Amino acid sequence: MSIIRLEVKGFRSLRDAVWEPGALNILIGPNAGGKSNLLKLLEMLQQSAEGRLKDYVMASGGMGAVVCDGAHDGRIGVRVLAYRPFEDGEHWVDRAYDHALELRRVGRSAEYQVAVETLSADYKRDDNREAARQLFARKLDVPDGAHTETLLSLARHPLDPFGDANDMRAFEGSWAVYQGFRSDPDCAIRGASIAAHHDRLEGDGANLATYLHTLTAESRTLKDDVDSAMSAAFGEEYEELLIRPVASQRVELAIRWRSRRNVAPAAELSDGTLRFLFLIAALANPEPPPLIAIDEPELGLHPSMFSIVAEFAAEASSRTQVGLTTHSPEFLDAFTDLGDRLTVTVVEAPAGATVLRNVSGESLDHWLKEYRLGEMFRSGTLEGLA
Repeated sequence: MSIIRLEVKGFRSLRDAVWEPGALNILIGPNAGGKSNLLKLLEMLQQSAEGRLKDYVMASGGMGAVVCDGAHDGRIGVRVLAYRPFEDGEHWVDRAYDHALELRRVGRSAEYQVAVETLSADYKRDDNREAARQLFARKLDVPDGAHTETLLSLARHPLDPFGDANDMRAFEGSWAVYQGFRSDPDCAIRGASIAAHHDRLEGDGANLATYLHTLTAESRTLKDDVDSAMSAAFGEEYEELLIRPVASQRVELAIRWRSRRNVAPAAELSDGTLRFLFLIAALANPEPPPLIAIDEPELGLHPSMFSIVAEFAAEASSRTQVGLTTHSPEFLDAFTDLGDRLTVTVVEAPAGATVLRNVSGESLDHWLKEYRLGEMFRSGTLEGLA
Protein backbone atom coordinates (compact mmCIF):
# COMPACT_ATOMS: atom_id res chain seq x y z
CA MET A 1 0.00 0.00 0.00
CA SER A 2 1.20 3.55 -0.66
CA ILE A 3 0.13 7.15 -0.05
CA ILE A 4 -1.25 8.81 -3.14
CA ARG A 5 -2.38 12.05 -1.49
CA LEU A 6 -1.98 13.62 1.95
CA GLU A 7 -4.05 16.67 2.88
CA VAL A 8 -3.52 18.66 6.06
CA LYS A 9 -4.98 21.77 7.61
CA GLY A 10 -3.88 23.48 10.79
CA PHE A 11 -0.83 21.39 11.81
CA ARG A 12 2.15 23.57 12.74
CA SER A 13 3.14 25.49 9.57
CA LEU A 14 0.97 23.23 7.39
CA ARG A 15 -2.01 25.58 7.38
CA ASP A 16 -3.55 24.15 4.21
CA ALA A 17 -1.19 21.87 2.29
CA VAL A 18 -1.31 18.87 -0.03
CA TRP A 19 1.43 16.32 -0.71
CA GLU A 20 1.20 13.84 -3.57
CA PRO A 21 4.24 11.57 -3.20
CA GLY A 22 5.64 9.07 -5.64
CA ALA A 23 7.77 6.04 -4.84
CA LEU A 24 11.06 7.96 -4.41
CA ASN A 25 10.71 11.49 -3.05
CA ILE A 26 13.14 14.31 -2.31
CA LEU A 27 11.83 17.34 -0.41
CA ILE A 28 13.83 20.53 -0.77
CA GLY A 29 13.37 24.09 0.40
CA PRO A 30 14.67 26.76 2.77
CA ASN A 31 14.98 26.50 6.53
CA ALA A 32 11.64 26.96 8.31
CA GLY A 33 9.81 26.02 5.12
CA GLY A 34 8.01 23.07 6.69
CA LYS A 35 9.93 19.95 5.59
CA SER A 36 10.44 18.74 9.14
CA ASN A 37 6.83 19.58 9.99
CA LEU A 38 5.64 17.27 7.24
CA LEU A 39 7.68 14.45 8.79
CA LYS A 40 6.29 15.35 12.22
CA LEU A 41 2.79 14.99 10.78
CA LEU A 42 3.66 11.54 9.42
CA GLU A 43 5.02 10.63 12.85
CA MET A 44 1.82 11.83 14.54
CA LEU A 45 -0.31 9.71 12.21
CA GLN A 46 1.92 6.69 12.83
CA GLN A 47 1.63 7.14 16.59
CA SER A 48 -2.13 7.66 16.40
CA ALA A 49 -2.61 4.40 14.50
CA GLU A 50 -0.79 2.65 17.36
CA GLY A 51 -3.08 4.20 19.98
CA ARG A 52 -0.49 6.71 21.21
CA LEU A 53 -1.90 9.96 19.83
CA LYS A 54 -2.35 11.55 23.26
CA ASP A 55 1.21 10.62 24.25
CA TYR A 56 2.51 12.25 21.05
CA VAL A 57 0.49 15.46 21.43
CA MET A 58 1.40 15.91 25.08
CA ALA A 59 5.08 15.13 24.47
CA SER A 60 5.00 17.83 21.78
CA GLY A 61 3.76 20.42 24.25
CA GLY A 62 0.01 19.89 24.02
CA MET A 63 -2.54 20.86 21.41
CA GLY A 64 -1.54 24.53 21.53
CA ALA A 65 1.98 23.62 20.37
CA VAL A 66 0.96 21.46 17.40
CA VAL A 67 -1.96 23.45 16.02
CA CYS A 68 -1.06 25.99 13.35
CA ASP A 69 -0.17 29.44 14.64
CA GLY A 70 -3.09 31.65 13.73
CA ALA A 71 -5.60 28.80 13.50
CA HIS A 72 -8.04 30.40 15.91
CA ASP A 73 -10.55 27.56 15.64
CA GLY A 74 -7.95 25.24 17.20
CA ARG A 75 -8.50 22.44 14.71
CA ILE A 76 -6.20 20.08 12.85
CA GLY A 77 -7.60 18.23 9.85
CA VAL A 78 -5.80 15.38 8.08
CA ARG A 79 -6.84 13.19 5.17
CA VAL A 80 -4.82 10.22 3.91
CA LEU A 81 -5.64 8.65 0.55
CA ALA A 82 -3.89 5.32 0.05
CA TYR A 83 -3.84 2.75 -2.73
CA ARG A 84 -3.20 -0.99 -2.77
CA PRO A 85 -3.59 -3.38 -5.70
CA PHE A 86 -4.03 -7.05 -4.84
CA GLU A 87 -5.04 -10.29 -6.52
CA ASP A 88 -8.43 -11.75 -5.64
CA GLY A 89 -8.64 -15.17 -7.22
CA GLU A 90 -8.49 -14.62 -10.97
CA HIS A 91 -8.88 -10.86 -10.77
CA TRP A 92 -6.71 -7.90 -9.79
CA VAL A 93 -8.46 -5.45 -7.50
CA ASP A 94 -7.55 -1.81 -6.96
CA ARG A 95 -8.38 -0.84 -3.40
CA ALA A 96 -8.34 2.83 -2.37
CA TYR A 97 -8.66 3.91 1.25
CA ASP A 98 -9.75 7.35 2.44
CA HIS A 99 -8.97 8.11 6.09
CA ALA A 100 -9.86 11.53 7.48
CA LEU A 101 -9.78 12.91 10.99
CA GLU A 102 -10.13 16.20 12.82
CA LEU A 103 -8.56 17.05 16.15
CA ARG A 104 -10.31 19.84 18.02
CA ARG A 105 -8.65 21.78 20.83
CA VAL A 106 -10.62 21.91 24.07
CA GLY A 107 -10.88 25.61 24.89
CA ARG A 108 -7.42 27.14 25.31
CA SER A 109 -6.02 24.12 27.11
CA ALA A 110 -3.43 21.57 26.04
CA GLU A 111 -6.22 19.00 25.65
CA TYR A 112 -7.98 17.95 22.45
CA GLN A 113 -10.55 15.49 21.18
CA VAL A 114 -10.84 13.46 18.00
CA ALA A 115 -14.01 15.20 16.90
CA VAL A 116 -14.44 13.75 13.41
CA GLU A 117 -13.03 10.59 11.87
CA THR A 118 -14.06 8.56 8.84
CA LEU A 119 -12.63 5.66 6.91
CA SER A 120 -13.98 4.40 3.61
CA ALA A 121 -12.77 2.02 0.93
CA ASP A 122 -13.38 1.82 -2.82
CA TYR A 123 -12.79 -1.34 -4.81
CA LYS A 124 -12.42 -1.69 -8.57
CA ARG A 125 -11.80 -5.07 -10.20
CA ASP A 126 -10.29 -5.61 -13.60
CA ASP A 127 -13.66 -6.94 -14.79
CA ASN A 128 -14.99 -3.38 -14.16
CA ARG A 129 -17.00 -4.31 -11.08
CA GLU A 130 -16.89 -1.56 -8.47
CA ALA A 131 -17.94 -1.26 -4.86
CA ALA A 132 -17.57 1.31 -2.11
CA ARG A 133 -18.34 1.25 1.57
CA GLN A 134 -17.75 3.29 4.68
CA LEU A 135 -15.86 1.30 7.27
CA PHE A 136 -16.55 3.63 10.19
CA ALA A 137 -17.44 7.21 11.04
CA ARG A 138 -17.37 9.41 14.14
CA LYS A 139 -18.75 12.91 14.53
CA LEU A 140 -19.08 14.74 17.84
CA ASP A 141 -21.37 17.74 17.82
CA VAL A 142 -20.58 18.78 21.38
CA PRO A 143 -16.94 18.82 22.57
CA ASP A 144 -16.60 16.55 25.59
CA GLY A 145 -12.87 15.80 25.59
CA ALA A 146 -13.55 12.08 25.98
CA HIS A 147 -12.11 10.80 22.70
CA THR A 148 -8.33 11.23 22.56
CA GLU A 149 -7.48 8.18 20.44
CA THR A 150 -8.61 7.32 16.93
CA LEU A 151 -11.13 4.70 15.93
CA LEU A 152 -8.48 3.43 13.53
CA SER A 153 -6.24 2.46 16.43
CA LEU A 154 -8.96 0.11 17.72
CA ALA A 155 -8.44 -2.05 14.64
CA ARG A 156 -5.31 -3.41 16.29
CA HIS A 157 -7.42 -5.46 18.72
CA PRO A 158 -8.28 -9.12 17.97
CA LEU A 159 -12.01 -8.39 18.13
CA ASP A 160 -11.84 -5.83 15.34
CA PRO A 161 -15.33 -4.45 14.71
CA PHE A 162 -14.17 -2.63 11.59
CA GLY A 163 -12.93 -5.45 9.35
CA ASP A 164 -10.77 -3.92 6.63
CA ALA A 165 -9.84 -1.03 8.89
CA ASN A 166 -7.04 -3.26 10.12
CA ASP A 167 -5.33 -2.89 6.72
CA MET A 168 -5.22 0.87 7.05
CA ARG A 169 -4.18 0.73 10.70
CA ALA A 170 -1.32 -1.61 9.87
CA PHE A 171 -0.32 0.67 7.00
CA GLU A 172 -0.20 3.95 8.95
CA GLY A 173 1.05 2.30 12.13
CA SER A 174 4.08 0.80 10.34
CA TRP A 175 5.49 4.01 8.87
CA ALA A 176 9.13 4.65 9.81
CA VAL A 177 9.99 8.33 10.37
CA TYR A 178 13.61 9.14 11.21
CA GLN A 179 14.25 12.64 12.53
CA GLY A 180 16.30 12.43 15.70
CA PHE A 181 19.33 10.20 15.10
CA ARG A 182 21.74 10.43 18.04
CA SER A 183 25.46 9.66 18.02
CA ASP A 184 26.65 11.69 21.02
CA PRO A 185 28.94 9.96 23.57
CA ASP A 186 26.03 9.08 25.87
CA CYS A 187 23.63 7.77 23.23
CA ALA A 188 22.27 4.22 23.40
CA ILE A 189 23.69 3.23 20.02
CA ARG A 190 27.24 3.37 21.41
CA GLY A 191 26.55 1.00 24.30
CA ALA A 192 25.49 -2.60 24.79
CA SER A 193 21.83 -3.53 24.29
CA ILE A 194 19.70 -6.41 25.53
CA ALA A 195 19.57 -8.99 22.74
CA ALA A 196 15.80 -8.88 22.24
CA HIS A 197 13.92 -9.31 18.95
CA HIS A 198 13.77 -5.93 17.17
CA ASP A 199 12.57 -5.88 13.57
CA ARG A 200 11.73 -2.16 13.66
CA LEU A 201 14.48 0.44 13.72
CA GLU A 202 13.78 3.23 16.20
CA GLY A 203 13.75 6.82 15.01
CA ASP A 204 16.88 7.84 16.92
CA GLY A 205 18.81 4.68 16.02
CA ALA A 206 19.01 3.57 19.67
CA ASN A 207 18.29 -0.08 18.84
CA LEU A 208 20.53 -0.34 15.77
CA ALA A 209 22.59 -3.20 17.25
CA THR A 210 19.59 -5.33 18.19
CA TYR A 211 17.81 -4.46 14.93
CA LEU A 212 20.81 -5.63 12.90
CA HIS A 213 21.19 -8.66 15.17
CA THR A 214 17.57 -9.64 14.52
CA LEU A 215 17.51 -9.08 10.77
CA THR A 216 20.90 -10.59 10.00
CA ALA A 217 19.92 -13.71 11.95
CA GLU A 218 16.77 -14.07 9.87
CA SER A 219 18.24 -13.21 6.47
CA ARG A 220 21.70 -12.92 4.97
CA THR A 221 20.51 -10.21 2.58
CA LEU A 222 20.80 -7.28 4.97
CA LYS A 223 24.28 -8.28 6.17
CA ASP A 224 25.47 -8.55 2.56
CA ASP A 225 23.99 -5.16 1.72
CA VAL A 226 25.59 -3.50 4.73
CA ASP A 227 28.97 -5.06 3.91
CA SER A 228 28.64 -3.91 0.31
CA ALA A 229 27.80 -0.35 1.35
CA MET A 230 30.61 -0.18 3.91
CA SER A 231 33.12 -1.52 1.38
CA ALA A 232 31.98 1.09 -1.14
CA ALA A 233 32.36 3.83 1.47
CA PHE A 234 35.62 2.78 3.12
CA GLY A 235 37.31 0.60 0.51
CA GLU A 236 39.70 -2.14 1.58
CA GLU A 237 40.03 -0.62 5.05
CA TYR A 238 36.64 -2.12 5.96
CA GLU A 239 36.68 -5.81 6.81
CA GLU A 240 33.56 -6.78 8.73
CA LEU A 241 30.55 -5.59 10.73
CA LEU A 242 30.10 -7.42 14.02
CA ILE A 243 27.17 -7.69 16.39
CA ARG A 244 29.02 -9.31 19.24
CA PRO A 245 27.97 -10.53 22.68
CA VAL A 246 29.59 -8.52 25.48
CA ALA A 247 27.69 -9.72 28.56
CA SER A 248 24.83 -11.97 29.52
CA GLN A 249 22.01 -11.33 27.01
CA ARG A 250 23.68 -8.18 25.69
CA VAL A 251 25.20 -7.34 22.32
CA GLU A 252 27.06 -4.37 20.88
CA LEU A 253 27.88 -3.03 17.46
CA ALA A 254 31.52 -3.18 16.33
CA ILE A 255 33.63 -2.97 13.16
CA ARG A 256 36.77 -4.80 12.23
CA TRP A 257 39.15 -2.53 10.28
CA ARG A 258 42.05 -4.11 8.39
CA SER A 259 44.60 -1.62 9.69
CA ARG A 260 43.70 -2.21 13.35
CA ARG A 261 44.63 -5.17 15.50
CA ASN A 262 41.60 -4.81 17.78
CA VAL A 263 37.94 -4.58 16.85
CA ALA A 264 36.49 -1.04 17.14
CA PRO A 265 33.32 -0.96 19.28
CA ALA A 266 30.52 1.49 18.57
CA ALA A 267 31.79 3.73 21.38
CA GLU A 268 34.90 4.45 19.29
CA LEU A 269 33.28 4.89 15.88
CA SER A 270 32.90 8.33 14.31
CA ASP A 271 29.52 10.05 14.19
CA GLY A 272 29.53 9.81 10.39
CA THR A 273 30.25 6.07 10.39
CA LEU A 274 27.39 5.38 12.79
CA ARG A 275 24.99 7.58 10.83
CA PHE A 276 25.95 5.89 7.56
CA LEU A 277 25.34 2.45 9.12
CA PHE A 278 21.99 3.68 10.42
CA LEU A 279 20.88 4.93 6.99
CA ILE A 280 21.92 1.76 5.16
CA ALA A 281 20.25 -0.42 7.80
CA ALA A 282 17.01 1.56 7.42
CA LEU A 283 17.00 1.49 3.61
CA ALA A 284 18.27 -2.07 3.07
CA ASN A 285 15.57 -3.82 5.11
CA PRO A 286 14.45 -6.70 2.85
CA GLU A 287 10.90 -6.38 4.24
CA PRO A 288 10.66 -2.62 4.78
CA PRO A 289 7.83 -0.64 6.38
CA PRO A 290 5.37 0.84 3.85
CA LEU A 291 6.93 4.30 4.21
CA ILE A 292 10.47 5.35 5.12
CA ALA A 293 10.92 9.09 5.76
CA ILE A 294 14.34 10.47 6.73
CA ASP A 295 15.10 14.07 7.67
CA GLU A 296 18.34 15.40 6.14
CA PRO A 297 20.19 12.09 5.71
CA GLU A 298 23.30 13.90 4.48
CA LEU A 299 24.11 15.38 7.90
CA GLY A 300 27.51 14.22 9.17
CA LEU A 301 28.33 12.21 6.05
CA HIS A 302 31.33 12.60 3.79
CA PRO A 303 30.14 13.63 0.29
CA SER A 304 31.60 10.40 -1.14
CA MET A 305 28.85 8.54 0.72
CA PHE A 306 25.99 10.49 -0.90
CA SER A 307 25.82 8.36 -4.04
CA ILE A 308 25.77 5.16 -1.97
CA VAL A 309 22.83 6.40 0.12
CA ALA A 310 21.06 7.51 -3.08
CA GLU A 311 21.54 4.07 -4.62
CA PHE A 312 20.09 2.34 -1.55
CA ALA A 313 17.19 4.80 -1.41
CA ALA A 314 16.38 4.15 -5.06
CA GLU A 315 16.53 0.38 -4.53
CA ALA A 316 14.31 0.66 -1.45
CA SER A 317 11.74 2.64 -3.44
CA SER A 318 11.06 -0.45 -5.54
CA ARG A 319 9.71 -2.10 -2.36
CA THR A 320 8.28 0.84 -0.42
CA GLN A 321 7.75 4.61 -0.49
CA VAL A 322 10.82 6.65 0.42
CA GLY A 323 10.87 10.33 1.38
CA LEU A 324 14.08 12.28 2.08
CA THR A 325 14.47 15.95 2.99
CA THR A 326 17.68 17.79 2.19
CA HIS A 327 19.41 21.17 2.15
CA SER A 328 22.44 19.83 0.28
CA PRO A 329 22.90 20.43 -3.46
CA GLU A 330 25.66 17.80 -3.41
CA PHE A 331 23.32 15.20 -1.92
CA LEU A 332 20.67 16.14 -4.48
CA ASP A 333 23.26 15.69 -7.24
CA ALA A 334 23.50 12.02 -6.32
CA PHE A 335 19.91 11.54 -7.59
CA THR A 336 20.41 13.21 -10.98
CA ASP A 337 20.40 9.96 -12.95
CA LEU A 338 17.16 8.87 -11.25
CA GLY A 339 15.05 11.64 -12.77
CA ASP A 340 12.50 9.26 -14.31
CA ARG A 341 11.84 7.61 -10.92
CA LEU A 342 12.12 10.68 -8.72
CA THR A 343 9.52 13.10 -7.40
CA VAL A 344 11.03 16.37 -6.20
CA THR A 345 8.82 18.41 -3.87
CA VAL A 346 9.63 22.07 -3.27
CA VAL A 347 8.61 23.02 0.28
CA GLU A 348 8.30 26.74 1.04
CA ALA A 349 6.47 29.01 3.47
CA PRO A 350 6.29 32.37 1.65
CA ALA A 351 3.84 33.88 4.16
CA GLY A 352 4.47 31.58 7.10
CA ALA A 353 2.25 28.82 5.73
CA THR A 354 3.88 25.82 4.09
CA VAL A 355 3.21 25.13 0.41
CA LEU A 356 4.27 21.85 -1.23
CA ARG A 357 4.70 21.70 -5.01
CA ASN A 358 5.91 18.72 -7.02
CA VAL A 359 8.40 18.92 -9.88
CA SER A 360 8.49 15.72 -11.90
CA GLY A 361 7.88 14.15 -15.27
CA GLU A 362 8.68 16.03 -18.48
CA SER A 363 9.24 19.35 -16.70
CA LEU A 364 12.05 17.90 -14.59
CA ASP A 365 13.46 15.66 -17.35
CA HIS A 366 13.89 18.66 -19.68
CA TRP A 367 16.12 20.47 -17.20
CA LEU A 368 18.08 17.37 -16.21
CA LYS A 369 19.35 17.08 -19.79
CA GLU A 370 21.31 20.29 -19.26
CA TYR A 371 21.78 20.66 -15.51
CA ARG A 372 22.43 18.49 -12.50
CA LEU A 373 19.83 18.57 -9.72
CA GLY A 374 22.24 20.25 -7.32
CA GLU A 375 23.03 23.02 -9.80
CA MET A 376 19.31 23.63 -10.30
CA PHE A 377 18.81 23.78 -6.54
CA ARG A 378 21.66 26.28 -6.05
CA SER A 379 20.43 28.53 -8.82
CA GLY A 380 16.79 28.49 -7.71
CA THR A 381 15.66 26.88 -10.97
CA LEU A 382 13.85 24.03 -9.19
CA GLU A 383 11.75 26.46 -7.18
CA GLY A 384 10.87 28.24 -10.41
CA LEU A 385 9.63 25.01 -11.98
CA ALA A 386 7.26 24.20 -9.13
